[in-house]
Amino acid sequence: MTDAQLYLAIGLPVFAVVMNILAGVLQTNSLNGRFTSLESNMNARFASIDSRFAGIDARFDSLDSRFETLLAKL
Repeated sequence: MTDAQLYLAIGLPVFAVVMNILAGVLQTNSLNGRFTSLESNMNARFASIDSRFAGIDARFDSLDSRFETLLAKL
């Protein structure tokens, strides 16, 4: 066996393993980016829902004050 054959026999599997690890890291980074995007989208949606509930809560507070004034007059 020549030196070149030995280097190929050792180098090719090592190269394949390193490329596999690199592909896994790239895939993990891609998934992390997608989850970050999804998280920001969900935060925006929940903020919108929270503002809607705040508006509804303000309406109920005004109705509550009206009923209190009506009950106070009785």
